[in-house]
Amino acid sequence: MRKFKAIYLTIPALFAALIAALTLIPIPFSFLGVPVTLQTFAVAFCGFLLGWKMGLCSVGLYLFLGAVGLPVFAGFQGGFQRLIGPTGGFLFGFLPLAACCGLAVCFRRPWHRRVFGILLGVGGLLICHLFGVLQLTGVSKLQFWVAVSGASLPFLPKDLLSIFSAFALAFLLRRRLPFLRAFGKE
Repeated sequence: MRKFKAIYLTIPALFAALIAALTLIPIPFSFLGVPVTLQTFAVAFCGFLLGWKMGLCSVGLYLFLGAVGLPVFAGFQGGFQRLIGPTGGFLFGFLPLAACCGLAVCFRRPWHRRVFGILLGVGGLLICHLFGVLQLTGVSKLQFWVAVSGASLPFLPKDLLSIFSAFALAFLLRRRLPFLRAFGKE
């Protein structure tokens, strides 16, 4: 029983660190102040690998660490002001993204897991982008369609590729490493 509790405390911390590490690897492309990183991949991977509860805990811990000032956000930034700033909606949007991706492991049949997993991942990504665009329009006083065309549409191809890649890698690992199958089934 002690091992069981320890792993449920350790896994979110490890995956929060993974999100932070992949966030700090910048891809040189930015528009309207929205940086390009691999954090969408990391968040989706957490959900697909760990299930919605543990994925949500990992992302929540990552956001908490950033909110208290640790430099885990893009550009080695941290602090609560990043969460309430123009790009904070994308950060908050990672919570429904991880939860939606994590629901994919609840399906018992492989065919359902594949189809609904991708659909849930894309749905979570669209919710994430909606959160980001809404906060960007509210904070920066941009028109909705300007924010969509500048901060969402240019990033959708990369983010969709991230969702598909995270899905493929997570379910490959879940198939090869039987102990991972316990996550998401509770």
